[in-house]
Amino acid sequence: MKTFVSPVVLLALVAGVSACSESTQDSAQKAAQGAAADTEANAKVAGERIREGAIVAADKLSEGAADLRDDMAEDEADYDANEKTVTDPADREPNTD
Repeated sequence: MKTFVSPVVLLALVAGVSACSESTQDSAQKAAQGAAADTEANAKVAGERIREGAIVAADKLSEGAADLRDDMAEDEADYDANEKTVTDPADREPNTD
């Protein structure tokens, strides 16, 4: 009877391991699918944040460029206004000090 029980027990163990392996595979597949879904969601959030940051940066860059343009226009206007009152250095009297 011992020789007959051993193959039956062995068959039961193989069947149990096979079922366990399938269950483990299902669990691993579900975990991988969950991780993929989380990664996709996180990538979408990161993409939105990057886009928002790029918009803010572009706005700030535009503001800075507009301020620079205004400053340069103001400086040019001041220069043009002062240019009419400044005498040519060649017209100045030599400094004898």
